Amino acid sequence: MNSNTKKSLHIRDPLGNNSCISFEIQTELKSIPVEWILHAHEPHIPLVVENALHYQSLLRIMNSPELCLRSPVQLHGQEKPLTNTDTIALTQQHTTLELIPNTQQGPGLPEANTLRQWHQQLYQSSRPLIDPAITRMLDLKKRPFIACNGECIDTFSQLTQSFAQCLTPSTQNMLLFRVAQAIHATPFENISRLNGSTPFRNGATMWLVMDQGDGGICAEKTAALLFICHILDIKPIHVAGSKHPLDDDIDHQLDDWIRHRNRTPPWIEHHILLIPLHDEQWLVDVTGGNAPLVFLNRDDAAPFMEQGLFARMAYRHETLQLTPLDEPVGDALLLLSEFQTPDVTWDLVITQKLGLLINNQHHIGLFPDWGGSRSAAYQTHYAALAQQAGWPAPHFLSLSELDTVLDTISLIDSLSQAVINLRHAHLPPWYTGSFTIVYQPLPGLVQRRLQLVSSDVTQSTSVPA
Repeated sequence: MNSNTKKSLHIRDPLGNNSCISFEIQTELKSIPVEWILHAHEPHIPLVVENALHYQSLLRIMNSPELCLRSPVQLHGQEKPLTNTDTIALTQQHTTLELIPNTQQGPGLPEANTLRQWHQQLYQSSRPLIDPAITRMLDLKKRPFIACNGECIDTFSQLTQSFAQCLTPSTQNMLLFRVAQAIHATPFENISRLNGSTPFRNGATMWLVMDQGDGGICAEKTAALLFICHILDIKPIHVAGSKHPLDDDIDHQLDDWIRHRNRTPPWIEHHILLIPLHDEQWLVDVTGGNAPLVFLNRDDAAPFMEQGLFARMAYRHETLQLTPLDEPVGDALLLLSEFQTPDVTWDLVITQKLGLLINNQHHIGLFPDWGGSRSAAYQTHYAALAQQAGWPAPHFLSLSELDTVLDTISLIDSLSQAVINLRHAHLPPWYTGSFTIVYQPLPGLVQRRLQLVSSDVTQSTSVPA
């Protein structure tokens, strides 16, 4: 087939944050069976999956929707619902189908171990992709671990086989800390999720994303840490960070929303983990950006569990109350973000004002701009926040003006594409304005931040592994 006439098939999931799964069609046939979509991973099917992990998510939605906290779905295309016995006409170069729920009724909270089993399934189905990425991220070739029997462990695949039986408790702690460091060091950003076909990345996908130099938001990074724990058979406890105390019946509220969607869903500002390991328990926050790495043992974490964790994201200073969650509730928060929260991207970037990127040089935010007095009000607001923080005045820019403050072409291109994609795929129907970029220099901010790390961790990790 001529490369200029290659055909593609795209499956859009409106309920799943407008994610899109793409296939390259490698056949001259004028139509293909719907059933091929469910078997695209088999070598004799002439459909090439663009993203193997994303394809696993599609199969899970179609085959086991209850495990995604969703009602059964059906493919729709060419103005009709499609069953597995139907065919898809390939009359256009690009064919798009949609996943439509058969009912609005959901299954309720997940069973225990639902997310653990999902992570393990993703790992087993995609080990050739995931193992090398984690090996590189943990720098295992240069900094291997030594097993009790003297074996040099320099791949993640070896670690999964040796963790419980062959590593001492102190070495296991060192491994967990290095995992946390690796995740925390990646950017806090929304750019790659806007420019990718998977708006909210699960724990497995995040390791591939981070290996490419990108990052994510707190929930995605926590999912990456949780993924490692699940693969190593560690059972963490989800911890919610919230400005106000969570309702005692958050589990019933969440269950009711999943089933009926007849109320505002419970929402938390922050998602981190308590990780039990041997006789210790570690409070771990790998958010990054201008938030410190938190890796505290039980005693050091106690004041924060009782009084709250001070958090700062760009301009915002908050003390978040920490509340351990039952496994089904914590799992549900991540599964809902992955599989069925249509407006999560707009909420994170605009409503929560997380913006597009926070690193050790700058915060790049975004505000909805209708012009006139509204624009002036936003600019006055951000300028006042910068002055209160003792920072330089922010720059307010259009896409065409990014090169006045940034000299990295790749970053300029990525930011521009992210804003375009926000408008194209995640714009609420009521929004008719444009966007203004807020470029806030952060001189020396991140370099001055402290790590909240227990001394027994830093002492043990100062010895070469």
